[in-house]
Amino acid sequence: MDKYKLVKNIVNSEKINELFELLDESLVVISNPSLLALNKDKHKVYRLFDKGELTVVEEFIPKKDDAGNWIDFEYPPRSKFKIVNLDSDFLPKEIDYHYILESILGRIKERIDFNKEYVFYEDDIKELEEYLGGILDKIKNEIVN
Repeated sequence: MDKYKLVKNIVNSEKINELFELLDESLVVISNPSLLALNKDKHKVYRLFDKGELTVVEEFIPKKDDAGNWIDFEYPPRSKFKIVNLDSDFLPKEIDYHYILESILGRIKERIDFNKEYVFYEDDIKELEEYLGGILDKIKNEIVN
């Protein structure tokens, strides 16, 4: 499978859409300041919203100030996001199938872990854990087949 087929599978994944609707979040699909840099300050970020559309936006590259603290940048408004033509060659050649797969599964795991630890109330944890049991494997099976 090539990287563009994988991206289409991610965008059309029922399990990913269902999960992120439950979490009430969007999903960063591809974000790499060194590979997607537009200049020294900005890079492209590809994000999946609940509509099942892959979007791209220019964001500031995360940086630390002289004291070592992360600089807070204002995220662009939703109106700045553009829908990606999935039939175009929109990714640089350095971003390959394995990079996308590892990156997306890592991000999904991170969002699941964050929500399990910080967001849900005690009563919701059991139901959530039942739902999330094996969800990462289910998502991987859905997007690589």
